[in-house]
Amino acid sequence: MEWKAFGLSEAQRKWDVIKSKAAADVAKFLSDRLHAGPIQQDGDPV
Repeated sequence: MEWKAFGLSEAQRKWDVIKSKAAADVAKFLSDRLHAGPIQQDGDPV
């Protein structure tokens, strides 16, 4: 039973790392888009 709990926590840690990296990537992307110039509501460049 312990190995299942360990495996779950290991997967959870990896998922947390993936999520935090994805969040950073999205924030950078949005920041880049914001500074690139005005965008329409749907996200296409004006």
